[in-house]
Amino acid sequence: MDEELLLARIIAGIEGGGGGDDESHYHELVADLKSLLDTDDDEILDRFYVSLSSTASPFLRCFSAAMDSPVESGRLAISASEAYLSLLLSTNCPVFTFFSPVAFLSLLGSIRRYLKPRHREDSGAASQGNKKKRGRGGGSRKNARNPGREDGDETEEGGLDAKLVFRVLERLGSVLGFVHLDRFPDSLKSLVQTASEIPLLALEHSGVLNYDRLMEMCGRILGGVLSSDHGDVSLTAAEISKSLTPLLLMGKHQARSFALGFVSRKIMGLAKDNSELKKVVCNLPKFLVHKAPEKAEPRGFAVEAILEIVKAMEVEDQSEFVDFVMKMGQGKSNLRILAVDLIPLLMSSLGNSFGSISSEDGVEDSWGLGCLNALVQRCSDSSALIRARALSNLAQVVGFLSGDERSRSILKQALGFTGGETSEGKAMLHVDGELIVGLRLKEEDEVGFYLVYP
Repeated sequence: MDEELLLARIIAGIEGGGGGDDESHYHELVADLKSLLDTDDDEILDRFYVSLSSTASPFLRCFSAAMDSPVESGRLAISASEAYLSLLLSTNCPVFTFFSPVAFLSLLGSIRRYLKPRHREDSGAASQGNKKKRGRGGGSRKNARNPGREDGDETEEGGLDAKLVFRVLERLGSVLGFVHLDRFPDSLKSLVQTASEIPLLALEHSGVLNYDRLMEMCGRILGGVLSSDHGDVSLTAAEISKSLTPLLLMGKHQARSFALGFVSRKIMGLAKDNSELKKVVCNLPKFLVHKAPEKAEPRGFAVEAILEIVKAMEVEDQSEFVDFVMKMGQGKSNLRILAVDLIPLLMSSLGNSFGSISSEDGVEDSWGLGCLNALVQRCSDSSALIRARALSNLAQVVGFLSGDERSRSILKQALGFTGGETSEGKAMLHVDGELIVGLRLKEEDEVGFYLVYP
């Protein structure tokens, strides 16, 4: 179509009020804009910007309405989002004239809706009906408009167009270089939430989307807003950490790996030179503690995520978190059991748990001894579940700390055995006057642990 005619049609369509509820009007408007932006005629584009400047508000209302259209309308909303982003990125576009926080929120909403699970009710009959329609040529025209497939592209009716999703996300990441969101905090927050939700939403379409590429794009978007151009970096990082929490607490999956990697590499890398951002990093494991589920398996995933983040922290920050865990051991039951689960992992992963002991009697300054004492106290917890976990985990701690002579000596001293060695070569540990555990000294270089039930 002639560029002059395209320009006239777009202006007329906008001045006509957007077509009310006529979705076909929005489809034509989006298609015309995309066709005009594909032209290489800078003069036509400049005339378009000048003509559109006087009707910028009606234009933004039209495209917001198109981007707000329900997913049942097909690709209209996501296609309108692609066209809007392409406009902002086009040559010599007056970005400040055409960027609208309202339109931007509509754009982000269109991405979330497009990735949400499609209708599953009546899926059997409906899918059979759709297959028959496509078999009679219903899908051929659509495929003709989208020649070639890549990244598991799916363009059938009711499906997902992977190439379109990637184009939109790529343009969205590029727009962040032109539009600074420091003046639009709601838009920034919604962008962070959307980029953090996409990995979960995309699980439904993991057979269609190239998941690694999708994670890369989400990481690029989240990394892009960690700039002073978009506001206080520490506040943005806190919002990102909060939004990524559902991914951090989920089971083993690429989405969880993505979230852990982004936090431990990107955010923590920036925190080394930013004291305020460092506070956010140090508070994240504590935040996850309070968000951790109570059921055993999901709680285990939370413990693993917390440990991975703590391992990436600097030594002094790790020490601060260890102090926090020991205080957790005196808190509510959900915190006590988390402390019991965290202590053996911290002692085995961070290393040098007894490194600060400066003399034979100087056990007070060792963080490892503090953790060990906290774990021993939980062996007489009022909760049977916590008692059982503490006894089991204490056995693990004794096992991996008894591997060298120095640790064995410290263990015997720190655990405060009161019975000495018996004729059977055993030492007994009492907690609050109650016999809890015993240590069997089999040989000089071997320590065995066993439980004594009160």
